[in-house]
Amino acid sequence: MPIVANKKPEETIKQNITNPSFSNVSTLSQIQRPQFKSTFRKPILEYQYRTITFTSPRLSEKITIENGINLFYGDPETGKTSSCMNLAFNALEKGMKVIYYDTEHGVHPDRIMQIYKSNNWSFDFNLLYRTFVYPDKLDWRKLFDDVSRIISLEKPDMLIIDSFTPVFMKDFTDPSKQRDKWNITNERENLVYKLFESAHDNKIIVVIVCHAKQVSKKKEDVEKQMKMLASEPELFAGVGRRFEYLAKLWLYFIKIIDEESEIKRYMVITRRKVGENFYESKEKIEFKISNIGVE
Repeated sequence: MPIVANKKPEETIKQNITNPSFSNVSTLSQIQRPQFKSTFRKPILEYQYRTITFTSPRLSEKITIENGINLFYGDPETGKTSSCMNLAFNALEKGMKVIYYDTEHGVHPDRIMQIYKSNNWSFDFNLLYRTFVYPDKLDWRKLFDDVSRIISLEKPDMLIIDSFTPVFMKDFTDPSKQRDKWNITNERENLVYKLFESAHDNKIIVVIVCHAKQVSKKKEDVEKQMKMLASEPELFAGVGRRFEYLAKLWLYFIKIIDEESEIKRYMVITRRKVGENFYESKEKIEFKISNIGVE
């Protein structure tokens, strides 16, 4: 359609829109939008976001374990393993596939049976035979190979490694391997990053247990230690600096003897990662070890 010179530009544009001469051109509403498939980010509705909590309502209100790396650390007999078992059983109850890799062989079959019988779990008991794994050898290479195989073949929703400490200390304190300390530390770092990549790519909930020496069980000393934990938690956990950036949750377990000489156990969220930032918490959540793990 020819443009009339004596018309205003606005009128010409309006006339061409209402009576288009390009009949083979579709309107915007008729154009089918291309479906772009991103190679680096999934649509929000397809993103698998996994979480698990403790069976105790009081603990589940305070603590949520998310997909990614979560660090449980503390002195022996503070409740780390019982907490992991409670999470594992609750994950199985929710239909998740769980692998509990017990490097210390500290989970006794009697304890597994006790937890199973102490609650009305609906999942098949036979699942537990495939859940708990007891390696016959302790070294970083074996652990790395086992974890790689578990992730690629078993494809778990949740992986618990209980614990890192004996594997690391076995080689690190070996007099014959004193010259290899750098290599041992490097192997540990590689395994941590392998776990981080797998947790990120496959949306796996990874819980890593480590021992951290508690300097004292007196209440006043523990309060001082908690302040130090918030600033340098990786030093207490003995897991290296890489955890400082990769672990989403730092959950510290402590055991305190109060004024009445009674033993009390607490979980302390020393760090939680939100996006690229951390926030610190000094809140102590009291718990006790029970027949279902913890409550």
